[in-house]
Amino acid sequence: MDTSVLFATLDAIRAQPEIARFQFRAVNEWIAGAHNRSTIKGFYAACSEDSTRTEAFTLDAGEPAILLGTDTGPNPAEFLLHALAACVTTSLVYAAAARKVRLTSVRSTLRGDLDVHGAMGLDESYRSPSTSPPGDIGRGRCDSGPACGTFRARGDLAGRPGSGPGSSSHPSEIPMTPIYDVVVVGARCAGASTAMLLARAGLSVLVLEAARPGADTLSTHALMRGGVIQLHRWGLLDAVRDAGTPAITRTDFHYGKGDVATVEIRGSTQAPALFAPRRTVLDTLLADAARTAGADVRFGARVTGLLRSGERVIGATWREAGTERSARAFLVIGADGRRSTVAELVGAGFRHLDAAAGAILLQHRSGLEQSAYQWFYGNRASAGVVPTNDGLACVWVGLPARTFAARSASPAELYSGLVGRVAPELEPGRDVGLPVRAYPGFGGFVRESSGPGWALVGDAGYYKDPITAHGMTDALRDAELLSRAVLATERPDDRVAALRDYERSRDELSAGVRRLTARIARYDWRADEIRLLLADLSAAMRPEVDALLALDREPAAA
Repeated sequence: MDTSVLFATLDAIRAQPEIARFQFRAVNEWIAGAHNRSTIKGFYAACSEDSTRTEAFTLDAGEPAILLGTDTGPNPAEFLLHALAACVTTSLVYAAAARKVRLTSVRSTLRGDLDVHGAMGLDESYRSPSTSPPGDIGRGRCDSGPACGTFRARGDLAGRPGSGPGSSSHPSEIPMTPIYDVVVVGARCAGASTAMLLARAGLSVLVLEAARPGADTLSTHALMRGGVIQLHRWGLLDAVRDAGTPAITRTDFHYGKGDVATVEIRGSTQAPALFAPRRTVLDTLLADAARTAGADVRFGARVTGLLRSGERVIGATWREAGTERSARAFLVIGADGRRSTVAELVGAGFRHLDAAAGAILLQHRSGLEQSAYQWFYGNRASAGVVPTNDGLACVWVGLPARTFAARSASPAELYSGLVGRVAPELEPGRDVGLPVRAYPGFGGFVRESSGPGWALVGDAGYYKDPITAHGMTDALRDAELLSRAVLATERPDDRVAALRDYERSRDELSAGVRRLTARIARYDWRADEIRLLLADLSAAMRPEVDALLALDREPAAA
């Protein structure tokens, strides 16, 4: 192989990324029975139609007699094995040439396992691929109807390197960068949901999460109606219930001196009640759903950098089990929280900053009512009770961040005093030995959330004070908005515009709740003012609910 041509090609692509887009085509015609023939000639490359081929390739396909054919050619599964083997071999040869490794031979053996229950329309369950075992190098899925099967390819690749500079006795030592459609950084609410939706649509998705599986995180757990709707739409609400998450059927608003306003939760098919799953439950459930959909979910993987081609992000690097790794993708999504590494690496600017910030102290206690959210509003402080899993409730208190920063008492002492002052009528419940946890507060913001080859979702792109308990609902909503934008187009230039549309939709749906949250987080309201602010907050959530319900009336892009 002429490596000078290879490197010249790489340099040309770096200088002009658009020439990297290719489109290959095949025209297939049925001949008779299982016999069909594909004709392959022209293709699109380097921004123009390629006409260098003077003659077309013809490929005849068929089936063996046991599958009702007459062996007029390899069957589709065998063509797929050939395609996989050819791709791996060609990639290895190119990589070896680039690294000056002289190969004397390359041989691969592939085996394809096909269960014809689906192909014969005997079992609908075969329409979804099972999880590939270690060593799998390819997997295909057909969603065109009952005549569908699951195909899995496994392979062994043997290379025979020669001698000379750069030669290797083990071809596995030639580093190869895996390629995915999307890399998602973060596997909590926003990241796992986005990965699940993209994987369900057929994209290859890598998820990188720095924490260990099932790790807890500071949260009040509360989902609003929009979040419950999303879990129902995705087929995950029953799993939340099965985990022992109590149904919330009313909300009590306490304004002091026995003044309580009760709002009954009007159930519907999409949101029969409200729920507040612990993050150990919800985040795990969503990560498992992403993995079931086909995403490659990796925990203990901390992102260290981004791969670039000019201004475009084309992948990520991370450290996992003490080893530096990398992967390429057409899109890297930062779902890694308020202090997003991805946002920092791409230099995402702030488009809006809120000055107000509230601190939160919380503790999980038992022995409290399990069917109601309870919110308390007092003099420059607030509190709440959020029933969650295992018979526990998250009991939290909120105060201005500057007040928390100037405290002299310990967080546990401050917490105990505030609960007694803001919610004197609250039964204390039972202390089960879980610690008081503190969040010192941080002002809300809206970041620039998309660019060439990258996007942000969840708190990475849009964060607001936790006093209105809407962050998890935002994450589930925005995962859907972003995934639909990604799936709406295949051209990189069009994708940039689609991601900008995602930002606009997110910001429009968030504007009212964001503005009111920032106002409430100032903690300078009187009792009559907070009533009006909460009424406005409830009204501001309605467009979000309507938009999510409307998604089922329009098909998702595929």
